[in-house]
Amino acid sequence: MELHLFLINAFVYISSVFYAPFISSYYAGNGITPAQIGVLLMIGPITAIIVQPLWGRLSDGTGRRKLVLTLAVAGSGLSMLIYYAGNSFRIFFIAAVAVNVFMTVVVPLCDALIINQAELLGIPFSIVRLGGTLGFSVMAVIAGNLLKKYPDMQFALSSIGYAILLILIAFLPRDSARSRSIRKTGQKTRMGIHNIFISKEIYLVLSFVLISQIGLSFYSGFMGPYLIKQGQSQKEIGVMSCLSALSE
Repeated sequence: MELHLFLINAFVYISSVFYAPFISSYYAGNGITPAQIGVLLMIGPITAIIVQPLWGRLSDGTGRRKLVLTLAVAGSGLSMLIYYAGNSFRIFFIAAVAVNVFMTVVVPLCDALIINQAELLGIPFSIVRLGGTLGFSVMAVIAGNLLKKYPDMQFALSSIGYAILLILIAFLPRDSARSRSIRKTGQKTRMGIHNIFISKEIYLVLSFVLISQIGLSFYSGFMGPYLIKQGQSQKEIGVMSCLSALSE
């Protein structure tokens, strides 16, 4: 079971490695301007703010975390294929919205399920999480070499990764009767802003995170187009993504 959880966490990140590090360079290669790339990359964070609470409420409210995660993973894989509908800004906008509605919730939903399983089995989550780091690092290099020759393959490969993840999730144990009965018995705690902002330190932490993410977004969002403009390729993007992941 430890290997099973390790592989699930690995494929959560392996599936995304074909998309996230290379999508901005794909946009640039299809004639999308830097301003338009910024708009397309903005979709992910905005979508996450809107849909993650909804997915979380669906998961906790129904108690069927495995089923909800399955829907998110399946949606991620299928929505990737929308990119093959065309190479205009409008098609990319629609595809980016569809992908992020599902993909941005896979990691938090999977973490919630895997942490619970790891606790039940007495497995340190740090070992399971290592699967994601190693999987992303190794596959980033492989992906870079593949996409250098076949850049259009990134969406099909990502879909295949999510399909494998679906199979791995299918072998997880069913949700416990207790978790499924939470909604019926009313044994749930309503979380609100007052439950989170319980000390002044949280404002300092959130301010630090905001500043960090503003800087990081420029790096992660436009590193690909910059490298391509400098005569590099997806291969170098993959290597840099690998080094970034290994720094964890």
